[in-house]
Amino acid sequence: GISAYVDYDSKEFAVFRIDIDLLEAGVPEVDAIIEEVYAYIGLVAKEGIESWRYDEMKSLDELEFRFAQKMSPFNYVGSVARYLHTVGDDNIRDVLFFNHKWTSLDKKVVEELIDQLQIANMALFVGAQDFSACIETCNCPDQNDGGSKCDYFVEDYFGIKYNVLEVSGESKARWLIARQTHPTSVSHGLPGI
Repeated sequence: GISAYVDYDSKEFAVFRIDIDLLEAGVPEVDAIIEEVYAYIGLVAKEGIESWRYDEMKSLDELEFRFAQKMSPFNYVGSVARYLHTVGDDNIRDVLFFNHKWTSLDKKVVEELIDQLQIANMALFVGAQDFSACIETCNCPDQNDGGSKCDYFVEDYFGIKYNVLEVSGESKARWLIARQTHPTSVSHGLPGI
């Protein structure tokens, strides 16, 4: 599955996230998948967003809010408390439905957001059920060590192995070209809902 959303940390700061769930066979194709994402970002930058997309998402979200399953009190308080930092004093009444509040489509804001979706602003996280072989042998995308051992870190609490790698210039160049030209793979346009 794929989802894109704004993850609010405070009223001054937010992160736009694009989450993509892959099958095991998709992990080696991460580079090509990111290229496709940037092609679509380029397409949106060129063509903009149609109002019907906003209206459809708003309707779906209103239904989700209206028919949400009851949460445990502990989880509910935690989810509401998270938004107390985000809404600010002026909008405190919105805290109960902050994540589901829709006003109107502001195409200028969409354009500003799209302008920020640059490769230089991206943080890429790749996780997999069994990513250890990739970490231990450096057979990750864009690694040319030929299977030699490389340094990796071990997370203290769960003992999860991880690494921090620089994305190759070649990959960045392909992603940039895809964003600027949105190649034929997305020439059919944005998918419907």
